[in-house]
Amino acid sequence: MSRRRKKGCGSKGAGGLAGLLFLFALCLLFPLTAAKAVETSSGADAETTRKTTAATTAAPVTEPPAEEEPFRVLFQPFVYDGITQDQDLVIVTGPLVNIRKGAGTGFSVVAIAREDQVLKQTGSKKAKDGSLWYKVVAVGKDRTATGYISEAYARSVTLSATGDIYANFLRLMGFPDSYIPALKELHAQYPDWLFYGTETGLDWYTSVYEEANPDHHIGISLIHNDYQWPNSYKSLKHDNFDWAANDFRTVYDGPGWTLASDDLVAYYLDPRNFLKEDGIFQFLNLLYDESQTADGVRSIVAGSFMEDGRQIYGEDFSYPELLRTIGRYLEISPYYLAASIMQEIGADGQSKSISGNSPTVSPGGIPLRGYYNYYNVYAYTMMGMDANDVGLWFAEGQDQGNTDYNRPWNTRRRALWGGAMFHAYNYLRMGQNTLYYKRFNVANGIYWHQYMTNIMGAYSESRHLSLAYDEIARRQVLRFDIPVYDNMPASPAPQPTWDENAAVNKNPNNRLRSIGAAEAVKNPSVTIDKTSYVMAVNKASVNLEAVPIDEGATVEGTGKIDLNAGENLITLTVTAANGDKREYTVNIFRAKTESAVFTASYDRNGSYWTGVEPGTTAAEFRAQVSLANGASLSVLNAAGKKKAADSLMATGDKIRIYAPNGALYKTGTVLIYGDVNGDGGIDIFDLVALRNHVIKVENGVLSGKAFLAADVNRDGTADIFDLVGIRNDIIHVSRIEQ
Repeated sequence: MSRRRKKGCGSKGAGGLAGLLFLFALCLLFPLTAAKAVETSSGADAETTRKTTAATTAAPVTEPPAEEEPFRVLFQPFVYDGITQDQDLVIVTGPLVNIRKGAGTGFSVVAIAREDQVLKQTGSKKAKDGSLWYKVVAVGKDRTATGYISEAYARSVTLSATGDIYANFLRLMGFPDSYIPALKELHAQYPDWLFYGTETGLDWYTSVYEEANPDHHIGISLIHNDYQWPNSYKSLKHDNFDWAANDFRTVYDGPGWTLASDDLVAYYLDPRNFLKEDGIFQFLNLLYDESQTADGVRSIVAGSFMEDGRQIYGEDFSYPELLRTIGRYLEISPYYLAASIMQEIGADGQSKSISGNSPTVSPGGIPLRGYYNYYNVYAYTMMGMDANDVGLWFAEGQDQGNTDYNRPWNTRRRALWGGAMFHAYNYLRMGQNTLYYKRFNVANGIYWHQYMTNIMGAYSESRHLSLAYDEIARRQVLRFDIPVYDNMPASPAPQPTWDENAAVNKNPNNRLRSIGAAEAVKNPSVTIDKTSYVMAVNKASVNLEAVPIDEGATVEGTGKIDLNAGENLITLTVTAANGDKREYTVNIFRAKTESAVFTASYDRNGSYWTGVEPGTTAAEFRAQVSLANGASLSVLNAAGKKKAADSLMATGDKIRIYAPNGALYKTGTVLIYGDVNGDGGIDIFDLVALRNHVIKVENGVLSGKAFLAADVNRDGTADIFDLVGIRNDIIHVSRIEQ
């Protein structure tokens, strides 16, 4: 019988954003230590005295006995030792509930009980208005009383004396059987600890999906891409592995963070994995109580920059003392504040968030030097700034002069107070009153408004927090609020394997860096996502090679391959170090002779195509090339752009012929003698270009295809005789032979 999750600190029935805001206002106006207990029936409070009848006999007039002030019922462990028969109990369901002398609101209040407290029930009675009231025993610090509590703010349960009584009690407190063995072990060691099972009302598998970087919220759960974490901790979803870089992507929430795997999210989301000493404190209620001392804070910050005597920034205050003062005033645990700072800033205190020396200027042009953010509030990458600077931009007031949460945080004291206010007002007083609920906002069932993206954050902070509780402190009554989901599996979600030799933790990269063969006309350019490639050769066989990106991957299908005429389909299988396989196909076209692909009437001297008459269009050029079925031809200009059909062929144009399988089979460059400048004609500009070469004008010396085009008489030089040849062509004395 789980209890429903509380929404803030208000009374029963408040819901929605408006309700939360209203309750928040009540919390500010009436702190828990001074709040008035709820009543149980409207209108009845106006009746302050019980009615008397006219038949009352006369009696001496005396002063009525003084009423004692109501006392607070203690949170205390239920004593089940010695129970031999079923015991009726009452569990308080309202935030603060009156226990009255009689059944009805007309009776005076003798005690005030708080939500989740367990009271011994000794009977029940109906009030005059017909409402049911339970008779209970209320135990305070130095008083015990019997009174009545309304069923509207409590529920009656029966503790079975059959079998394991404490296990039966845990079931009454809302825990499924899968929680009970671990809680029993903790109870045996710390019998004064109180465990409350809170029904989230959320489906387990839906919650895992929502927290495990779903499509609509990528980056909600991260893990640092550190060498010590196995690959099973990291996600391969959303292209999170950078195949080309051969590592996981770190583009989320600051440098070094990558997506956590679904299995890791499930492990940290499952409360049952942390019902032990090193994890239970993430469920500790984080509200302030008087047992929390400055010395307890010192035990958390020992060895860090916050320890007294290690004031690296010259502070004029004691961190332990100040944090305790802040916690007491805001009703927030100073142990939690210290643990949060340790988690966000680190023990050495060197984070830019609190250095006061950021060189960054905000989007509004305000220098961020001199601002501090101890809790990394609002710290995530945006607007071209890193997470630390965005947090400092928030501390400055976001360029708008914002003053809420004690801003601007331009002194260390203001920053410590303001960040604590942010936590108190936005999390603890909104129902996220444990480290777990701050990390996983299942308290309000919305999967956002979560303080951190680090999937280990709640567990990590709880380890810092637990340092405040030595063995003596652990003997006191501590409250732990532990969530329960619907449809949970019978066993806790397993931790992803840590064994570095396990296949899942080895490199998943099964991509190729290159594919090639010395016999190929041109080797293909390999890209990450493409798995089909083509090649063309004039050989009877090839020595096919394929190089994986990761050295630990293996490739099958390479080596010497005999080819048939035409197309040959080769399959390559790449197996990653973790066992993942990926297939590539290589279509190799073998041409026994060039004519199997194309024939052309143009002369070809090496890579240069000659015999192209000036004035020939691209369409006319193509008409002189015969292609085999499936082969294709592309004509590009010197810049590599496709030529229009009616454009003139020119020196420097590129010829690309593709085999029927699409592989590049032949390349060439057009050479028109006399077209020195590559514009497709022979004119005065070509004559000037050659003249500059002959007289050695600075930057006028010809080379490459321009030099060859200028050597119109083919004697291996570009000189005065070639000048004459170009001049004669221009004035139509004689034509340059192509």
